[in-house]
Amino acid sequence: MIDDDVVGKVWVERPGASLPLDEMLLDRMALTAAIILQPRRVLTDAEQTRNLLFPMDELAVLTSCAALRIEPSTTVRVVVYTTGDGRRLPMSRERSPGRSIEIEVDGECLILVADSFVSTPEFVSESVTRSVHVGISLAAAASDVNRLVGTARFARSQASGLEPIMKADDLGALNLLAPGHNVPYNAIPDIVRAAELCGSEQGLELLATLRVYLRSGTLRSAANRMHLHHSTVAHRLTRLSHHVGFGVDVAENRARATAMMMVVDNQ
Repeated sequence: MIDDDVVGKVWVERPGASLPLDEMLLDRMALTAAIILQPRRVLTDAEQTRNLLFPMDELAVLTSCAALRIEPSTTVRVVVYTTGDGRRLPMSRERSPGRSIEIEVDGECLILVADSFVSTPEFVSESVTRSVHVGISLAAAASDVNRLVGTARFARSQASGLEPIMKADDLGALNLLAPGHNVPYNAIPDIVRAAELCGSEQGLELLATLRVYLRSGTLRSAANRMHLHHSTVAHRLTRLSHHVGFGVDVAENRARATAMMMVVDNQ
């Protein structure tokens, strides 16, 4: 029986009388037959997308990648936003890899996008007009992107009216402050680039200069503590900024630079 409907029968044929375990054997055969005959519902693209972003296990990830026609190694990001009016932001279907589509989970809209995703003017304008805050996650392989959904949410929490779209990359090591984070260090570009400098004497010198600068508070104070001319300290910080990809001596990046150095110093 399947869903109270009789779809067939199973039986045992053999010469002679029945045996003590025949009834158990028939029960097991009937259960196996029911499982084989049970029609399996094909999951929708939305369900597969949700399973990829919030998987039960590794098998669910690989199954969803296959169903959505996304190579597990493809580098992707997650875009997260919430809207009070229920209307979704304009997003071109071509921006989502494979067959993945925008989904809604517990009031949040989530979209899987390519690593190279750049917000269109229409997307930005709509976000500003409707006061919608958007977060874009760190990049990861499609098979691992579920681990970085939290970075998209954290980025969204740091967005503002002046800057409604926040990218997790621009928060650097601060992503480690995301509630319940399990973000691997190698997913954070700031940490990866800073760690590269630890392999050379010049790189260590640049990091040491930043360390003193952050503790001193000003360029001249750092120069005095290091017994250097302030232009030398400024030059080193400029070189370091070019390497890590953001201005380490810019006031609004102080928290980001401090978090990066805390991780580097504790690795």
